[in-house]
Amino acid sequence: AMQLEHATIPPYLTALYSIKPGVNRDAAQVLRVIVVEEMLHLTIAANILNAIGGTPDLTRPDFAVNYPASLPDGETDFKVSIQAFSREALATFLKIERPARRPEHLAGKGRIQRKNSPHITALGSDPRHEDLHFYSIGEFYSAIADGVKYLEAEARRAGTTIFIGDTFRQITSEYYYSGGGALFPVTDLKSALEAIELIMEQGEGDGSGIYDDDEHELAHYYRFD
Repeated sequence: AMQLEHATIPPYLTALYSIKPGVNRDAAQVLRVIVVEEMLHLTIAANILNAIGGTPDLTRPDFAVNYPASLPDGETDFKVSIQAFSREALATFLKIERPARRPEHLAGKGRIQRKNSPHITALGSDPRHEDLHFYSIGEFYSAIADGVKYLEAEARRAGTTIFIGDTFRQITSEYYYSGGGALFPVTDLKSALEAIELIMEQGEGDGSGIYDDDEHELAHYYRFD
């Protein structure tokens, strides 16, 4: 999830910085707010990983994407590139942020199996990831939420919890500003699911509309549209 969020930031920043200062201010503002919220999503993913005892590492050799590339959640029907602000760039951004609902011809098929090598994505060559191929970022996070709920239920049956991380490592709201949403500590199942829901709503809406649930702001997909 951290790799996925990081993969969206350079394309958005490149499009933003290609707009000359003082020109096309509305588009620049949309891009600026969205990229800051993607940084929020990256930090949220790190908070969740910290909460379950993991160690976020943005410096490992296989973390960053080599563009053009498919997104790390395995969406292989398009590639993301570094390019200036343009209609073509926006068309790609709409694919990145597309809602989780699948087209009718893909409905009911669960995960989509890869048709190409996982080596072209940020997931690298780890054989555990070869079947991870989701239609959208929202679908990807839905699977993470299901996994967290399942693992916590299993842990509770054993009298323990998966949320064993040091709470001191949680990044909170004083480190985030100038965008929608908020940073809060992830310490249990409830806060983990709320964190995942925030990411999904900011990207594609609340599932029944074009706005996020908390601040009634347009989700990223609809802002780009």
